[in-house]
Amino acid sequence: MSALEPVDVRIIADDLTGALDSAVCFASPSHGMGVSWHLGRAFSARLAVDIATREGAETTAVARHLRFAPWLADGQLSFKKIDSLLRGHVIAEIEACIAEGAYQRVVLAPAFPFHGRVTRLGRQWRLDRPEMVGPDIVAGLGQRFSAGRSIPAARPVHFITLYDAETDKDLDEIVATACAPRTLWVGTGGLAAALARHLGIPHKPVPALSAPFLGLVGTNHEVTAGQVAFFAARHADAHIVVGRDIDKAKRDLAKRIMQGAPSVVTVVASGDRHAVADHIGKVFASLLDGLPKPGTLLVTGGETLRSVCSSLGVVELTVESEIEPGLPISRIKGGVFEGLATISKSGAFGDSALLCRLAALARR
Repeated sequence: MSALEPVDVRIIADDLTGALDSAVCFASPSHGMGVSWHLGRAFSARLAVDIATREGAETTAVARHLRFAPWLADGQLSFKKIDSLLRGHVIAEIEACIAEGAYQRVVLAPAFPFHGRVTRLGRQWRLDRPEMVGPDIVAGLGQRFSAGRSIPAARPVHFITLYDAETDKDLDEIVATACAPRTLWVGTGGLAAALARHLGIPHKPVPALSAPFLGLVGTNHEVTAGQVAFFAARHADAHIVVGRDIDKAKRDLAKRIMQGAPSVVTVVASGDRHAVADHIGKVFASLLDGLPKPGTLLVTGGETLRSVCSSLGVVELTVESEIEPGLPISRIKGGVFEGLATISKSGAFGDSALLCRLAALARR
């Protein structure tokens, strides 16, 4: 498969930011990767699909993976994106992908070294704590299939092999050793990047980002909360907190956009997780209605990104490049912000100064 002739990569992800994180690895200067979340449409080749199963019931997750598993298996490269902290219904979703026997082998490598997620002795670790996270995947899958763990550069001997990895070099060795036809690759943006390197896919340079910068924060994850606090301490006027007076927040935000000034928006919300997500989505929909078009948009959190895209009438995102792993840049397709450069970010990714750096990049 030549990098000049796009590989038919097919990706299924459990949330939208994850779909973008993985898809961007296969985007080249001449061929972006489409990312969709509209499950009622017929899917084309070379596409990443968010089927939104991380937060819902396991029965829904299984049903959706069973529905789209044949499409996934028909690609030249089949990739099941999982969360780097193994949140969601990882074991059940993998089982659903392989239920029809379409693959000769399954290679799992969930490490994402750039963000401090590593796999040791078959278990996932986050290094910022450090602590072990997620289920024992080998034990779970081993109840129905031949499954075992291995180390980089060792050939897989089981139908399902979970690889330890702590560096990008480890992931490169895994891909080089385990690559074979009819393989289901299961992992994060780290494994996707290793596969892209193996295929020789060139990366598109990061484009110049236009001002003004608008960040919509839809996650209460502690990492993103720290980024917002760091930004607000240095740009107090640029942090717009939306409480009860949405109209005032909208006026303030529109004024800053017209002035070409950067803004980061957060929403005051309380209650259970789903109620908070619903409230944030409605607030952002109200803010965006009639808002002047910014130069660059950042959205944190997969659910929030879905909601924002729905509010704007977006039909698809075309991911083109990345600022760094976990920070892809896409172009909006359809709707009132057609063509807008949009940065997406998982709530758990990035250092404390990230929002400040992104706002500075958009001043070019």
